[in-house]
Amino acid sequence: MHILCVDDDANFLDLTTTFLQRNLPAATIHTATRVGDAQTLIETEPIVCVVSDYEMPDQNGLEFLQSVRETHAELPFILFTGKGSEEIASDAISVGVTDYLQKRGPEQYERLAERIRHAVTEYQTQHELQERVKELTAIQTISDLLTASDDQSDEQLQQIATYLPKALQFPEAAVSSISLDETEFRSPEYEAPVDQLTVQDVTTAGNELELTIGYTDHSVAETDGDAFLPEERELLTTILQLITGYLDRKHVLSDLQEADRRLNLILNNTTAVMYLKDTDGRYVFVNAEYERLVDADNTEIVGSSDEDIHPPDVAAAVQANDRRVVETGEPIEVEERLTVNGAERTYLSLKVPALGGAGNVEGVFGVSTEITQRKERERQLEALNREISQFLSAETAEDVAERGVVAAREILDLQANSIHLYDAETDELVPAAYTDAVLELIGTPVVS
Repeated sequence: MHILCVDDDANFLDLTTTFLQRNLPAATIHTATRVGDAQTLIETEPIVCVVSDYEMPDQNGLEFLQSVRETHAELPFILFTGKGSEEIASDAISVGVTDYLQKRGPEQYERLAERIRHAVTEYQTQHELQERVKELTAIQTISDLLTASDDQSDEQLQQIATYLPKALQFPEAAVSSISLDETEFRSPEYEAPVDQLTVQDVTTAGNELELTIGYTDHSVAETDGDAFLPEERELLTTILQLITGYLDRKHVLSDLQEADRRLNLILNNTTAVMYLKDTDGRYVFVNAEYERLVDADNTEIVGSSDEDIHPPDVAAAVQANDRRVVETGEPIEVEERLTVNGAERTYLSLKVPALGGAGNVEGVFGVSTEITQRKERERQLEALNREISQFLSAETAEDVAERGVVAAREILDLQANSIHLYDAETDELVPAAYTDAVLELIGTPVVS
C-alpha cells in the first residue's frame, strides 16, 4: 500500500517515515513538505491513505483535508498533529477526517500504524465492493438488453451503444460505438472521442466486432497518463464477450450460466447484505446474508415490503432512500439504521437504479455493509476529543489520572481500569486513580 505523509518539518517527516516503515514494512511511504507537492502525489500515485500535520505554511491540515475531499471523497485521511484542541478535532470530524491523533511520543507511532492499517483495509474493502456493484450492474444491464429479443437484430446493438456509458457509470461526456464489420452503431449525439478505449473480437462466423467507449473532453481523464483504469478495460472486455456470445447464439446459454454462477457465488458468500426491490418497494430478491440478518427464508421475504420486516420508523427511512433512487435514476450512498434482534445496527448502503431493457428504472439494487463498530469508534473519538479541554485544565497529575479513569470507563466502556504515576524518588509506579471495578476484581492496586 502507498501511504502519503505530509509535514512541513522535514526532520519530523523523516522520523514518521522511519517509524511507519518499521511498523508497516510492506508499505511504500511517500513524503511531502508542501501541500502542492502532496496534491500532485495523490493524483499521480496510488495513494490509499494520507497522514497530515495540522500547522503548515501554505495550508493547514483542515484546509488540505477539504481540498482532498473535493476530488477523493473516500480516501482515508488521518490528522497527525502536535496541535490538539477540541475545536480542531470537531472541525476535522465535520470535514470528514478518518482519524485524529496527537504527536505525544513513540507509542503514538504504533497507534498511527494500526489506525492506517485499519483505515486502508476498510477503504479498500468498500472500494472493491463499489466496483463489484458497478460491474454487476453494468453486466446485468447489458445482459438484459441482449436477452430482450430472440432475434439477432440491429436494434439490440443500437440499444447497447446507447446505454453503455450510463451502464458503466461514465461521465456525461462519454460516448460509445459498436462496429460489426462495416456497420456502426453509435450512442446519441456521438462525437469523435479525444480519449478512447477499444476492445476487439471475432465471432465464430468470422465477423469482426469492435467496442469503443471514449471521452469527448480531456478533462475527465483520471490522470495525465492513461485516461482509463485497468479495471475499466477488463469490464469493457467482459461486455464485449457478452455481445460476442449474443451474436454466437450457440454460446449464449453457456455464457449466461457462467455469469449466473459467478453472480450467485458473490451473492451467497459475501458478508454484505444485497437485495433487489421493484418500484413499489417489494422485495424481488435477497442474498443469503439478508436471510441470516432477518432470520427468514428468501420465499418469506420476496413479495413483502420493508414495513413487513422492520419497525415503522426504520421502514420509512429505508423506503425514502429507495424512492430517491427510483425518482432520480441516480445511485446514492447513505447510512441506514436497522433494528436486528433488539439491537440497533448501522449500515452503509449503496443503492443504484435497476434498469430495464429500454433503460427505464424498474427497481433498486442495494448493497449494505455494516459499519456499527466504525460509528461507535467515531462516537468515542468525538467524546474523547471533548475531554481534551478537561485534561488541559487539570491542576495536578492526580487530577488528570482521576479524569482519565472516568473517561476510560464512561467513553471506552473500560469498567476496570487504573492509572499509575511514576515516582522518581522511589523509582516506582504508584496507583493514582482506579475504578470500583478494579477494587472488586483485585482489591487496592499495589505499587509496582
